[in-house]
Amino acid sequence: MGQKTAAQLVELLRRERVLDMPALRSAFPGRSQRGIMRDLAAVGYRTSCNLHGRFYALDDVPEFDGDGLWRHGHVLFSRQGTLKATVRHLVEAADDGRTHGELQERLRLRVYDTLLDLVQKGEIAREALDQLFLYISADLQIGSAQLRRRRAQMTPAPPPLDASTVIAVLVTVIRREARRLEDAVAHLRAEGRPVTLEQVREVFERYELGKKN
Repeated sequence: MGQKTAAQLVELLRRERVLDMPALRSAFPGRSQRGIMRDLAAVGYRTSCNLHGRFYALDDVPEFDGDGLWRHGHVLFSRQGTLKATVRHLVEAADDGRTHGELQERLRLRVYDTLLDLVQKGEIAREALDQLFLYISADLQIGSAQLRRRRAQMTPAPPPLDASTVIAVLVTVIRREARRLEDAVAHLRAEGRPVTLEQVREVFERYELGKKN
């Protein structure tokens, strides 16, 4: 490829940003597809990670986001290159793993077969979680941490304490001299109040109860 052709190719791709092979061959009718591929290799290029990699962009054109993704219309490019490598990266980089739905929404692509292939080859792992699969790192330590964080997110937060519960705990501590959490819970439940250990613990911590002073 001569310098003039190289300059024309770079100018075209900078102007259009993304083109497929038919468009490139139309722009350079004297070049074969093999020749255009050599031209692209000489100037540096990337292929799309969707649409079977049919679209091309100069290596420095994509403006990747924090996940290493750049979308131009319906064409998606990834810093990781292929869709398979991209899905694996997104799973491993997530603090709490990723579900199929989350990945599909993020990429706007069908990723079930890609996930299944990655799992079968041991490149990522998956765990059943609340009627869905969570995809996590194949590294046992990292994957366990991802699963633990996701489970913590899915644990419903305890309902806020109502004033009557707070007063009941305080009264029990004063009248029954219940200095231990377990004693306060036992007294309250004996009186027919269905409190939990965590509710009583919250009152103890809020008012610094049970301390020697």
